[in-house]
Amino acid sequence: MADLQGTLRSFFRYFDQQDYATVLKMVDANAEGSDEITRKWIRGKKAFEAYIKRVGPEISDVKTRLSNIQTRRAGNVGLATYNAVQFYTLSGERHDLKFVASTVFLKRGKDWKMRMIHMTPVGGS
Repeated sequence: MADLQGTLRSFFRYFDQQDYATVLKMVDANAEGSDEITRKWIRGKKAFEAYIKRVGPEISDVKTRLSNIQTRRAGNVGLATYNAVQFYTLSGERHDLKFVASTVFLKRGKDWKMRMIHMTPVGGS
């Protein structure tokens, strides 16, 4: 996955498909992210694994639309800033969220790994 925008789109496509094993393969060991459900930070790949194990069974019908994607690269660090609209059902309740977001990737061998993801809600339910 040489292309940052392609990597970002793949990350969300696998998430939407609930292919969490593939999502986790794209996560760096020291990854960090903010979670809109718990309003807490998730720190480290093991924490992401635990989070997905806990929340994954409760979530369904996920669809993410990305727009206004801008990417930049400096050596082995890549940055993507973008807008996201995400729809999903959590514990039977439908959610419709809009975000401005940023994701930092690190180049590990031939692959980009997600190192940090932060999504700020800007509207929706």
